[in-house]
Amino acid sequence: INSKADAATAQTTAKKMTRMTWDEFMSFYNHQFDEHEKDLELARDIFCFACATSLRNGDLERLSKSCFDKHDDPTSFTFVCKKTGENMTINLNEWSKSIYMKYKDIPTQNGFLFPPMSRYKLNRCLKNTAKMLYGDRRADAISNHTAIRTFFALINMFNELSKINKIFNNA
Repeated sequence: INSKADAATAQTTAKKMTRMTWDEFMSFYNHQFDEHEKDLELARDIFCFACATSLRNGDLERLSKSCFDKHDDPTSFTFVCKKTGENMTINLNEWSKSIYMKYKDIPTQNGFLFPPMSRYKLNRCLKNTAKMLYGDRRADAISNHTAIRTFFALINMFNELSKINKIFNNA
């Protein structure tokens, strides 16, 4: 970086790369992994669930299957937010519901929705998947923190009320 302008451009580019676009989210969500890539698939599913629900990492790690209103056809889940201590209810949309359905009958430690995965491993798997799909530059920018930014970017993209209702399954 040779100047303040170059530094500002680099910083702006890095900020722009801290969220996924709709197309990136959908390619990430729909990517088919090989049988030997189970860790990558789990990391993708955790990440996409966070993108679709706005859950923070601490809440995702503690999300129990018992939080969901119905085991076989859930419409929402209620949990105590780790950061605020408040009860929160989040409606499921088609993406979060499909991920829930995939994991609902898989036995896990303490009845959590997802099998345990360290944040380090989650981030490493996310970067590897992003590298496969988008290349090195994009892969360096993705982490578990990208999910919440992606959630808000997708909400901003769906600026029509009917599209917002679809996301929150309120149509």
